[in-house]
Amino acid sequence: MRYLSIRLVQQQLDGLQVANFILNVVENTRRSFGYASVFRLVQNKICPLSLHQQPLNKSIIAAVIAFIYCTPLLGQVEGNYDMAYGNGGVALIDGTLQDLYVEEMAIQPDGKLVLAGYANYAERSAFLGRLNLDGSLDSSFADNGIFIYDQTDGYENYFQSVEVLADGKIIATGRLNNDGLLDWNPLIVRLNPEGTLDPSFGTENGITAFGTEYEEQMYKGAVTPNGKFIATGFLDNGDERFPIICRWDENGLPDASFDDFMVHLNAPELIGGYLYNVAADAAGNTYAIGATENNELLLVKTTNAGAPDTNFGDNGIYLLDVPIGITNILYDIKLTQSGDLLICGNLEGELLITKRNAETGAPISSFGDNGTVLIDVWGHYNSARDILELPDGQIIITGSSNQTISLTSTVILKLNEDGTPNPDWGLNGIVFFEFDGTDTHSIGSGVQPDGKIVSVCWSHLNQLIAVRYLSEAVSGIANNSPAVHQLFLSPNPTNSRSIFLEYELQRPSKIQVDLYDMLGQPISTILQAGRPAGLHTEALELPKGLSTGSYLIRVESAFGVSTMRVVVE
Repeated sequence: MRYLSIRLVQQQLDGLQVANFILNVVENTRRSFGYASVFRLVQNKICPLSLHQQPLNKSIIAAVIAFIYCTPLLGQVEGNYDMAYGNGGVALIDGTLQDLYVEEMAIQPDGKLVLAGYANYAERSAFLGRLNLDGSLDSSFADNGIFIYDQTDGYENYFQSVEVLADGKIIATGRLNNDGLLDWNPLIVRLNPEGTLDPSFGTENGITAFGTEYEEQMYKGAVTPNGKFIATGFLDNGDERFPIICRWDENGLPDASFDDFMVHLNAPELIGGYLYNVAADAAGNTYAIGATENNELLLVKTTNAGAPDTNFGDNGIYLLDVPIGITNILYDIKLTQSGDLLICGNLEGELLITKRNAETGAPISSFGDNGTVLIDVWGHYNSARDILELPDGQIIITGSSNQTISLTSTVILKLNEDGTPNPDWGLNGIVFFEFDGTDTHSIGSGVQPDGKIVSVCWSHLNQLIAVRYLSEAVSGIANNSPAVHQLFLSPNPTNSRSIFLEYELQRPSKIQVDLYDMLGQPISTILQAGRPAGLHTEALELPKGLSTGSYLIRVESAFGVSTMRVVVE
């Protein structure tokens, strides 16, 4: 089988990055990190002409440094640091005192950044943190920006996932230990916006820690479009191990309608396997990724009731047709605006991105080479940890790549909708970040309301790091300029799939209408068309299988974005 394979051996370097790059060269020559011989200005960025390793030349270094200080960078370019954020685009949170490690991130509707992970005490304790728009710790959240959850018995617990709800409340999922040994259970917590436990949620003061008498190791989770909560992992009963998916209802209670809360995926080919991440659609179907005991990459689909979807793969199980390897892993899965699945991970040391049909699991042939893109950044180990689709269909991948065998950097890539690199992002569609010559491990990226991209990683020096990049992409449902005038939606509320959207355009423009859930997550694109100036009435069809509840209609034109709520009864 062939794949679209991209070797990205060049990197985007703005003035600050080049300076750090040269300092690393000078201070770490033992690593033979001598990539650049001649630099030039490419699309307003200082970029290397050649990145082949070679002996360093002091005169070249001096010339490059002089060039950096004498040559202004022109304008703001996609992929460059946002100098208004943190210190020169980089916000550092010193986690040394509490030994903090980050597992996931989320962005609030107001643009603030929420981090989830654990504090590595003698007994690890789950933590959440929140950063302001400038990258500083938000002192109005919990205890000076940090919330620590430590159950009274002192056993370990972790947050693996975090999401922010439309009302500003924060959901975190993970796992909790009950005996200091192998009795682990799923954990879900809801916090109020100010960082206190929400007593109206869960079985006990904002918390639900519920499972079996066996070991349940939980990994990533998500909020469903209809307001429920799901998480994935595996169960080990002492005799065998198999993947599981758990679901809680809107109040944080175990959802008995989902195969009595916990779906056991114990088909013979799944024994010994696990699930690492999960997504859900508006109809309640779940899509989870993981691997079998033999390291075969795995995609499963269940119905709203937790039963295998017999139309998907082989009775709800799809084994990816890729080479088997002990380092292979799938890290993230997202539903696209068109209803397809975007998945990323690692395949034989390369960044893996694949696009799949949500009905069958089959690859989308228009993406990459028969649905798959493989990217080798530096020629060493690569791994894609997070994938994000922008409203224009472009894709952000956050991952890690070894510059050398012993040095890991964070990489952020932007792909076009067909899987090809976006040349306007950094150089050849990639930017990278390295902190003080130490390993940096990627977590994920998100888009703030102004369209800027924030990426999170952590270093072995116990630094939690957020980097904000300039981007032209418009994200989410926030925009200061209206797309249209005299916007009206009817019927609203509606008990029909058919709705009518009325609006006025003062000048001709392309129009796109998207349906979002109340978390600001895209569900589907309803309309894409060009329209002349004047009054318009659009007959729109909502997607099949929508649950009752509130949704957002987002209208985008050349002039801005407008949003209205629609209630489905």
